Amino acid sequence: MKIKNTFVIAMLFAIVACSACGGMGTGGGTSVYPVRYTDASGAVIAPQATDVPVDTLFTATLSVPLDGITFDGNFFIVAGTKDLPHDSGWDGDICNKGNAIPSELTNCDAELLYSCTLTPTDPLAGNTAYSLCISTDAKYPYNGRSYEGSTLSFTTAASI
Repeated sequence: MKIKNTFVIAMLFAIVACSACGGMGTGGGTSVYPVRYTDASGAVIAPQATDVPVDTLFTATLSVPLDGITFDGNFFIVAGTKDLPHDSGWDGDICNKGNAIPSELTNCDAELLYSCTLTPTDPLAGNTAYSLCISTDAKYPYNGRSYEGSTLSFTTAASI
C-alpha cells in the first residue's frame, strides 16, 4: 500500500511539473528551452533592443540541441516586428520565410546544433524594426518533435 501511494504521489508531482513548464505539446507559446541571441561583439540582444548595429551578425545559442539538418533554412531574419515583450516563441505572422532577408548561416554545429551564426548579406537598414526567427520546422534530434520556435524583435541603430 505504501509503494502504491508513493507511486501515485510521484505521478501527480510529474503532472503538475509538466503543466507548470508549458506541458509537453509540440508548438506555440514560449519555448521552455530559451535561446540567447548575441551580436558580433558577443553582447546579448535583449527583446525589443534598440541601437543594434546595422552591420552585425547574430548568433543564436540554444539551451538544448536541435537537429542541425532541420535547422538549415529555419533560422532567419525578417523586417518588421510586433510589440513582443520577451523571446515569445513562434510568431508566424512576423516570421514568414518568404520575407526572409538574404543571409548566410555559419559556425553551425553539425548534427547536434547548440549555436549558429546568421549574417545578413547586406547591412540592415538604420532605425528599422527586425525580428530574428527560429521556425517550428526545426526538430529536436532525439525524438523528431518540432521545436516550439523563437522570435526576438529589435530595432537597428541609425547608421554604421
